Amino acid sequence: MISKTAIPAFLPLLLFLVSGCKNDKGPEPQPLKILHIQSLGDLIYENDLLTSMGNNIFRYDDRHRLNAVIRSHVDTSYSWFGGEKSIHIREYYLQYGFVWEGATVQGIKIDSTFSQSSSNGVSHWPSYSTNIPLVSFFHTGGKLDSIICHAPSELSGISRIIFEYDNKNRIIRKTSHGLTSRPPFSFPVRYIQTDSSFEYDDYNNPYYLLYRQLGTLLPELIFDNFSPNNPLKHTTFYKEGSLEHDYETNYSYTYNAQRYPTQIVTTVGSSPANTKMLKYE
Repeated sequence: MISKTAIPAFLPLLLFLVSGCKNDKGPEPQPLKILHIQSLGDLIYENDLLTSMGNNIFRYDDRHRLNAVIRSHVDTSYSWFGGEKSIHIREYYLQYGFVWEGATVQGIKIDSTFSQSSSNGVSHWPSYSTNIPLVSFFHTGGKLDSIICHAPSELSGISRIIFEYDNKNRIIRKTSHGLTSRPPFSFPVRYIQTDSSFEYDDYNNPYYLLYRQLGTLLPELIFDNFSPNNPLKHTTFYKEGSLEHDYETNYSYTYNAQRYPTQIVTTVGSSPANTKMLKYE
């Protein structure tokens, strides 16, 4: 789960997000592929289809439309007490499903989750769930204008996201509503965050490229800007109970010959800069 702080750490935004014409064709192949995104891992393809990203495995239907993302891992650790060795194993499995209407994703659901811990072969705290709606997407004129989050606990407490665009299909305003329960509050408190006054470069955005390749963006990328161009800066107003903040987020880039960024440096307010590296084919 992504945590929220007084100045949210998730900004460069994005997500989950889709637009497109209503037809029965799958996503269009793109001439360039992303091979690595720092913090997400390597991206592997079979022909034009992305088959894995980090520890996420992708599955498609017979029209080459993404219909499942599977993530699983097993962590093993050891401890010693009184000269005896103990083995601790933690298992986790998650599968997302995508609801399509023609070439547009209408929603994402959690098909199933499973988690379990064990010590020396004895299971503790097994948990299983299935068929949980995660988000619904709403479109106007081929653009994603809002998202309703049915399981906000999975998405940093977000309950709704509203987008506004310029005439180049770039986000010019994003408003997020939701709940947060971080200290000092002992109960959920409503918050609203408005990102606006966006400025963009004229270069290609890798998150827009990934959206075009998949026909949707992913839960992990909901906070990344999916406009066709890369944001240079934007301002944020954040209100949580009686707490209010105004701050600016700035971005700088190093580009390759295909006009895509290979390095993204993000500075949120007065926080230290964060650098992300990308590779392409």
